[in-house]
Amino acid sequence: MRLSQYFGPFLHSPWKSFIISGVGRRWILLLGASLAAVSVAALALNLWAPSWACRLWLCPESVQLSEARRLLLVGTPEAVRQAVALCHNLVRRNPSSPFRWCDLAEAHLAAGDLGQARAAFAQAERVGPGIPQTLLRAASFYLRQGAYEDALPRMSRILALTPAYDRLIFSYYDKLGIDFSKVLRLGIPAEARPAQAYFQYLLSNASAQQSSQAWEWLGSLGFQSAELAGAFASRLIRDGQAAQALTVWTAYVGPGQDGYPLRNLIYNGDFERPALPSPFDWRILPAAGAAASLEQSGCNCGRQCLRIKFRGTDNLTYQHVSQLVFAKPGRYRFQASLRADSISTDQGVGFRIRDYENPSRLDWTTERILRTTGWRTVQLEFPVSPPARLLVVEVFRERSLKFDNQISGSVWIDCVRLEPVTP
Repeated sequence: MRLSQYFGPFLHSPWKSFIISGVGRRWILLLGASLAAVSVAALALNLWAPSWACRLWLCPESVQLSEARRLLLVGTPEAVRQAVALCHNLVRRNPSSPFRWCDLAEAHLAAGDLGQARAAFAQAERVGPGIPQTLLRAASFYLRQGAYEDALPRMSRILALTPAYDRLIFSYYDKLGIDFSKVLRLGIPAEARPAQAYFQYLLSNASAQQSSQAWEWLGSLGFQSAELAGAFASRLIRDGQAAQALTVWTAYVGPGQDGYPLRNLIYNGDFERPALPSPFDWRILPAAGAAASLEQSGCNCGRQCLRIKFRGTDNLTYQHVSQLVFAKPGRYRFQASLRADSISTDQGVGFRIRDYENPSRLDWTTERILRTTGWRTVQLEFPVSPPARLLVVEVFRERSLKFDNQISGSVWIDCVRLEPVTP
């Protein structure tokens, strides 16, 4: 298609003769020169006097925003008034930006106009719903006013949107002294991730009473987990509340088919389940020269048992498989099934039971097996004197003093029990 078909009507209009006339060309040149002069003046003003450029609405948005923030830092009534005017202009230039509405709200707040600030924050949330930065600035405004009923739901929405602000928001709840039950009700969304993250934060930063309250709250929402139950039990043990720690753990896992925790104090003593992250389940740590794993063949009390393979490279004191039990005063009988294949050196493998806090108060060891044997039961009876206490039950091999001391071979363990002896 020819260009004359597009521009034909224009070329045959009265404008054609005006443009090609000398007078027309002079007017066009004058208009272009004027626009160029204004542009150069605006550029020079932005370079050497940005505050004046912004007052004349000749500066770009970024410069205008920086000038508004500078004026707010100056803090005089006149400077704040100018900052409010600049922020109003920014909103007119970009009314769909929630960030510019937040800037205007904060300028109104600096001017002491709370009603206008509240309205600007409301508009920011309307034009930018679901933006964490906008919600955080609005929540901070309401927190400064003590309006927790408005601030907490906004923080809750942030937590539901992203984990990026978890620690910041949780620390706000700590430092501001907000009623804890109100935080749980309004400030944490009823969703697993943020609720569990807040509980983990509390375990390191809050009182045991608040942690207990939050644990019950998690249970009411169905968000308790084995990992959190174990972490809570560990926290209670550190606080010297071993009995409460066991109560939390047993309430979570429920009674075991092997009589746990009344008739048998060992949890998962037959190794039928993978170890859970709890001090009251088996803790299996890596060791130089040895490897522990669950096996499903040749077991004694079910379909699974524990195998520890020694590589023959180290003379180690082995204490790397253990769990805690809470024992009341009385007499107890311990027993476990072990079998060995080519266990070398003069120091074999057995069990040790000791006081968690001070082994000098209670420290017992079973027979230790060597070389190659079929399944054998090692057992031990011992007393626990008052008060009730935590005990460590651990697989144990003592370091050898012989020249030929690097242990090799394998040992299998199953059917571990610790039972109260009835008088």
